[in-house]
Amino acid sequence: MVDCIDCAQIIRQSSSRGRPSQQDHPTDSTPAWAQVKTLLVQSLVCLWVGTRGGHMILVELSKNQALQVLGPHCQSVRCIVPSNSEST
Repeated sequence: MVDCIDCAQIIRQSSSRGRPSQQDHPTDSTPAWAQVKTLLVQSLVCLWVGTRGGHMILVELSKNQALQVLGPHCQSVRCIVPSNSEST
């Protein structure tokens, strides 16, 4: 599963929207900052991916498409935990 997600390409595409990308050439190895560190499946609909570089990627499983790219907000995302909030 981890090898099926090209986080480097997803992050590059999200950061280059509206301007030409200088890093469109694929490389043989995944950059360290784009390596998958953690995964969380949410309601069998979405997949949260945490990367070594601190990015969070939300992927829609039915279309295998990135919905949102966040970060980086830390050095590495090591754990993702679901949280339920109850409104009163």
